Amino acid sequence: MNLSSSPRRPVLFRAYLVAVFATALALSISGWRVHPAPVWPLLLGGFGLLVLAELSPVHLPGGGVMNAGTMVDLPLLLMIGPFWTAALDVVALLAVQGVLQRRPALRVAHNGAIYVLGAFGAARAYELLGGRVGQVAFPEGALALTACGLAFFLVNSACVSVAIGLTDGP
Repeated sequence: MNLSSSPRRPVLFRAYLVAVFATALALSISGWRVHPAPVWPLLLGGFGLLVLAELSPVHLPGGGVMNAGTMVDLPLLLMIGPFWTAALDVVALLAVQGVLQRRPALRVAHNGAIYVLGAFGAARAYELLGGRVGQVAFPEGALALTACGLAFFLVNSACVSVAIGLTDGP
């Protein structure tokens, strides 16, 4: 995905970016109103692990990269909810991709926004199937846990796929 070059479909790409950024902002604002009190040791530990994950990308054979951030995101999401998980994701992403790696600002902003969408989407799927943030039940909550992971993956994959389709094209 090359968000720094000219998109192949500029009008659709701009509309997509506006929709992603606006939705991420709306979710963040709504999450701020109901966020739980911070548990600082958990937030600091989660942040450290997310930074390590961002610093250790795996280059994929077909191009692009991935990291182990999801392995940190999902437990954080279940323990502290989508607001703090998304906030940690965005701060870790800005620190590593924005400051250390100096990736293009639009790409970093897009990645941050889709992390917000993924965290809130996964939390909503988890809650819709009976899960409660801060209370993980297994095996009773296996369906909710599966939905949480699947929603996170689907939101991220769909957003990246749309961005690639609108910039590099099929």
